[in-house]
Amino acid sequence: LDSCQLDLLRAVAEHGQFDKDLLTYALNVCKNLIVSRKFREKALRLMVDLYKQLPQPDWVVISQCLMFLDEPAAVAEILRDLLSKDADSVLLAYQIAFDLFENEQPQFLSRVSDFVEGASKAVAVKEEEGAAQPMDADSQDATPSGAGDVKQEASGAEDPSLDKLQSIL
Repeated sequence: LDSCQLDLLRAVAEHGQFDKDLLTYALNVCKNLIVSRKFREKALRLMVDLYKQLPQPDWVVISQCLMFLDEPAAVAEILRDLLSKDADSVLLAYQIAFDLFENEQPQFLSRVSDFVEGASKAVAVKEEEGAAQPMDADSQDATPSGAGDVKQEASGAEDPSLDKLQSIL
């Protein structure tokens, strides 16, 4: 990294001689020693790619790299993916949100929250449209509150964890 040779770092990773300790060292060099903003961004993008290739990706570190790269949509996608998995993944999503909060970048947090909320609304709308299609026009007019019930049912399984995540952000 000191010699600005990202291809060497990638080559080491591709030949299987790469582990989490070396990645951690490379990330610290990226964040603390690389002066050129352009090269630091390239190096951080490579770090994100390499961390994702680990057998167990470190989503906390990946999210921090994405924060340095100012990519709230990618962080929001990670959070949404984690929320849709098991209980440990949901807790990890909360931990990432707390870590991002501690970095005191309110504008970034706001954009992440907006992307998370936008994605959840898009999912709810798609599920609502899918559930509403079998209904005929007469039944929709007769029960106008039915559409709201469908939306609540479609997104109900995810609302508590999503609401908690939104409150952290």
